[in-house]
Amino acid sequence: MFRAVSVLVVLLATGLPVASAAAAESEAAQLCDARAGRTGDPDLPAGTRGLLMADMDGAAALEACTEAVRSAPGNRRLIHQLGRAHHKLGQFGPALAHFRVAGAFGSAAALTSIGYMVENGQGVAANPKRARQLYRLAAKRGDATAWNNLGVIYRDGEGVRRSDRKAARFFRKGAARGSPQAMNSLGALLEEGGKGVRRDARAAIALYRQAAEQGEPVAMLNLGDAYTSGTGGLAIDLAAARAWYEKAVAAGDAEAKDRLAKLDAGK
Repeated sequence: MFRAVSVLVVLLATGLPVASAAAAESEAAQLCDARAGRTGDPDLPAGTRGLLMADMDGAAALEACTEAVRSAPGNRRLIHQLGRAHHKLGQFGPALAHFRVAGAFGSAAALTSIGYMVENGQGVAANPKRARQLYRLAAKRGDATAWNNLGVIYRDGEGVRRSDRKAARFFRKGAARGSPQAMNSLGALLEEGGKGVRRDARAAIALYRQAAEQGEPVAMLNLGDAYTSGTGGLAIDLAAARAWYEKAVAAGDAEAKDRLAKLDAGK
């Protein structure tokens, strides 16, 4: 199903073992998890929270995960995380190669990462249909982020007939499995409402808060907006809005800078 790449060939040729998720974790693996583990990856060890891409330090992750993969060359989770480090640094070729190896070893999160690159034409020709196939496969294997990505496709009508109802269903599946992106996506859909989706601003605020507390920058922005406008039963609270905008800026959200500027200008 996946094109063979040199890393996989080397592993098989040398007879190095393919590490299982239950294998004892080294300090190098733990550091790689801390710097590049992805939120919602079903392979992450229990108690490891994971990071969104926006929160990663690419260079630090690359250093840690290169060492971790050297120590455990067949560990699919660590291979995927090494790919994430390359992706964060804009090194799409190595990122895709590592994602493919991790996917061949059974990583659901890696399938989602490949799907994202295929969807957006990063290091490979864009192919939305193939991306959907990869997201569906990853979702069936337990990756929460894949459900969110499928929901976005149906929400926006990317190569499919637009359906708010389907989008909401996929977002709910992702949110129930712990994806902060899916929580935020569902919240945005509920805040505005849609065809076949009843508006529920209070539920939207709860979802934004849950996602923001897990580090989702867009959810932080949305909470700031909610406090600015008094959405979902919230009292207007510009101090709270500022606090969430500042958190969003720190997490890498560019729009939050504009919101802060407007607050400072009294607009």
